[in-house]
Amino acid sequence: MPGRQVILMYHSVDGPHAAAVLGSFPIPLARFCHQVHAARRQGWAFGSLSRLREDTNENTLYVTGDDGTVD
Repeated sequence: MPGRQVILMYHSVDGPHAAAVLGSFPIPLARFCHQVHAARRQGWAFGSLSRLREDTNENTLYVTGDDGTVD
């Protein structure tokens, strides 16, 4: 049975070394980490967007983000 493929898009992740730009819909770094760890615990694999069109038997998440700002 083929696995599910889901794309997660983040505008901005706010962290100690790269603060998010106000108005760029930032997610706190701790929340981002929590979401990644929760997905792994639930059996999701993470894949590269360059391989999105390849068949996979795993449930795979693809993470991307770009809001056009310098952060």
